[in-house]
Amino acid sequence: MKESALLGNGADYTYTLMNEDWGLKTSFTANSWNVLTDDYLYLCCTDGIRILDEEVLEHSNNTFEAQLKFIETVDERIFHENGKYVIPASTGRINFNIAVNNSSLSNPTVHYYLEGSSDEGITCAQSEILPLSFTDLPYGDYTLHIDVMDTDGRVFLKKAIPVTKEAMMYEKMYFRIYLGFVLLALVAYVCWLFMAIHRKTMNIIGLQKEISTDPMTGLLNKAGSYKTLTQVCKEETGILMMIDLDSFKLVNDLYGHDMGDKILIRFAELIKGAMDENDVTGRIGGDEFIGFMKRRMDEDDVQKLTRYLNRELMKSAKEYMGEDMNIPLGTSIGAVRVPVEGRDFDELHKLADKALYVVKQNGKHGYSFYQKKRSASDDEVQDNNSIDQMKQIMGERNEGKGAFFVNFEKLQVIYKFLNRNDNVTDATTGFLRFTLVGEDISDETKDAFEDFLIVNLRKNDVVSRYAGRFFVLCVGRNEEEFEEIAKRIAEKWEEAEENDDTTVLHEVERVG
Repeated sequence: MKESALLGNGADYTYTLMNEDWGLKTSFTANSWNVLTDDYLYLCCTDGIRILDEEVLEHSNNTFEAQLKFIETVDERIFHENGKYVIPASTGRINFNIAVNNSSLSNPTVHYYLEGSSDEGITCAQSEILPLSFTDLPYGDYTLHIDVMDTDGRVFLKKAIPVTKEAMMYEKMYFRIYLGFVLLALVAYVCWLFMAIHRKTMNIIGLQKEISTDPMTGLLNKAGSYKTLTQVCKEETGILMMIDLDSFKLVNDLYGHDMGDKILIRFAELIKGAMDENDVTGRIGGDEFIGFMKRRMDEDDVQKLTRYLNRELMKSAKEYMGEDMNIPLGTSIGAVRVPVEGRDFDELHKLADKALYVVKQNGKHGYSFYQKKRSASDDEVQDNNSIDQMKQIMGERNEGKGAFFVNFEKLQVIYKFLNRNDNVTDATTGFLRFTLVGEDISDETKDAFEDFLIVNLRKNDVVSRYAGRFFVLCVGRNEEEFEEIAKRIAEKWEEAEENDDTTVLHEVERVG
């Protein structure tokens, strides 16, 4: 049909650009004529003459055709074989290029998605169709769905196209099983290697511990103590202590070496139990021990340790050797502060030993801190203080009520002074000792009796406690009063609520 005939009949025409996406899978031959005869339309195309049935074109169900043009991977384009698309094993991006061939003038909505993947697909107008893309699509069987919908959203054309993605080597089941065995073998080897290394390490640690541990007490031995404390003194702050077991030789002489071993083991247990977990304890000789209190500098800590060891050691000794055991077992401690007196262990050890010697020369069963002798500069500093200022420095700020309580080491110093004073002035000072009697006397009861003594004595009396017994220095009284004071204390304790069914035995002497 000629162009003039189409334009001359006065009809209004609309047109659609026919291309591959809109229903024409070929192209027209340039400068060709197309003929409409009877019910057929003859088109001159580059691949031959196409014949379209006019009645078929007008039928809505045959107006549309959905198809998958090709699948595009990084390396190639894939076309169907026997109606099925097979994607070779590959990685990277995969594009599904679809087309809806439309012989009408409409622009329907198209929804297309790949069943078997997690992607919901794309919904768009036919004119806006884009490739459906996936990255690293797993292997397996899929179905590409293309749904064409009318203006009301009803699907009037469905197309399902099978697609298979071949597996990569690492995705195949036999490879996964093989890889699982390899990984299992590797894990087993690593575990075996770890256990072997662990056993060797533990053996080395065990040997090192055996080399540095005292077999009897479980504390560090002399070599282990010196090695550990050399490092500790360089890095830590605290108190280095020489701890001596007083009168231990008598245990071996009177009760035998087996009993002596029991006392040593118990004494080591007491030291270990009284120290913190991170503190250092060791045995460096037969009855000589050493310890380091970390991050503590207070004299009260050493005083409490001394009192505890003396009390519990005597209690255990009586359990082992009987209540009639009268060996004066106890502990003497020489202490030095680190880093106040330095950080070299050898020097600090000598200083602590000097402090221990002071305790030994003053009756044992106590403690002493090493203190440097005053230098000339110290004298100059003292000279700058008036005597009133010195009185304030040396005086007791909070006297409290009742007697003056001191530790046993200080009681020994006061005793010696009062002995000299009584010899010079003909004064008389009473020396009283109280012993609690009862079954399983608790520490709380002993503490209560200590407080009881302090409250019921004069402010110029002195009270101390050692090895489970209580000592009193009565100052400024006649000798006849000492026995009366002791009896009064015993009678009032029997009436006290906190006595816990205990009674008091007393002994009275005069100082000197």
